[in-house]
Amino acid sequence: MPAVDPHRWTFTIPNPAGDVHVTYQLTPDGLAFDSDALWNGGKVALPWSAIVEAGTTLLGMPVGRGAPDLGRYVPAKLEWLVASRSDATGAPFMGHLPPPPDREALIAAVREHVGARWVGEGIPFVEAQKRFGMRTGGENLKAAGMVVGVLALLALLLIVMVILLSPIFLFPAGFIVGGWLFRSGLAGYRDAIAIANTPTSRVASAAIGLVELEGLAKAAQPSPAAVSGRPSVFWDVAVETYSTSSDSGGWHQMAARHGGTIDLLHLEDQTGRVPVWLKDADLLLTEESWEAGKSVMPARGVALLDELGFSWGSGNSLRVRETRLEVDATVYVIGTLEERRTIPGPGELGLVAKAVSQYRTGQWRTSLIRMLPPFLGRLVAVLFGFLSILFGVGRGGERSKEGPEPVPPDLPPDAVLVWKGTAGRPFLVSNRHETQAMEQLRTRSLYKAGAGIVIVCYFLYETLTLLF
Repeated sequence: MPAVDPHRWTFTIPNPAGDVHVTYQLTPDGLAFDSDALWNGGKVALPWSAIVEAGTTLLGMPVGRGAPDLGRYVPAKLEWLVASRSDATGAPFMGHLPPPPDREALIAAVREHVGARWVGEGIPFVEAQKRFGMRTGGENLKAAGMVVGVLALLALLLIVMVILLSPIFLFPAGFIVGGWLFRSGLAGYRDAIAIANTPTSRVASAAIGLVELEGLAKAAQPSPAAVSGRPSVFWDVAVETYSTSSDSGGWHQMAARHGGTIDLLHLEDQTGRVPVWLKDADLLLTEESWEAGKSVMPARGVALLDELGFSWGSGNSLRVRETRLEVDATVYVIGTLEERRTIPGPGELGLVAKAVSQYRTGQWRTSLIRMLPPFLGRLVAVLFGFLSILFGVGRGGERSKEGPEPVPPDLPPDAVLVWKGTAGRPFLVSNRHETQAMEQLRTRSLYKAGAGIVIVCYFLYETLTLLF
């Protein structure tokens, strides 16, 4: 395994136009910066001798304590490493900082190189613009033009939505959605039957193909759950408030947090251990909830709520839900056992699989924006960000379903693992007993199939009404 470079930092920044990948490399001669951002990206070489002053600048975002999480593209603050320079380039450097603890390590390394030319951290953005010579002219005009352009795109989007909601488009879409739900329900019910008919195997004696395993969940790096504190492979927490409004009454999610990674777990029984790659797994996990006035919240949960700006036990209608897969808890898995070499690489996917991957990872946005003229691409990127905020209120802290395509675990070609497979077999991971997981899957599938039938029948009735 190659040694890790202590002076190199690589990280990802969520962006409406597709996640941006950034790399800092510090050498004895200077700082090298590389970004694949669609705008203001590229490579920058900044010699230490050319730096006049350096520091960090901070721009606070309109996210307050006790307020709902906004979209994943709206952090609580934006922070950059900035530096003015005296060489021929002249243009000041400005680059996003990585999240902690890499942020602190990068700043410490830069301060060591620039010495007395370091002017401090957290300089207000407006002051930093003047101090480091960043361009400020025409920004108001550009912002006004961006607002007008985005409003025009929103109006165009509304017109397109009205057209799509007309019977000529809406009815076929209704039949497609209803058919898909019915087919998905039948597939789930088929999986429940497969579970009932598949015997449970031991890890050491499991044969290649569809297997059913039961053992203890293991993780290389357990993460303590935010509320219960129990070591987990991964966990997700949602904070909700209750509204008595007649129009939008009920529980509404205000914030979310997550920990651990949903990529790989190890299942261990008395005979051995096998990795389970969780890509496309159907996760049926138990959920624990606490409601103010009815439950006793663990100390970790009270601290989490206080950090988010919510007060527990002060008469507020709060509910906290935690879903987790605990380490050393019993886990039930049914999936495909195969050798690592059988998993197709990114270049071996078919057209449909590539299209699904583009949609799932959000890369379709990047592909679309790259095809547009620069100014129009900027408008579309801002529109994507606005829609993310509009439909993501209260969900900005959730585990993102987008990002790079999951990479198979780094195993020898002849090593075996459990995964989704390519034959359309069921892939279920649950911390419930086999019979409970099967019953939950069967019930959910029947609801899906029933909803599909209702939707198809409704649009069939409406079609016949229009025709006759």
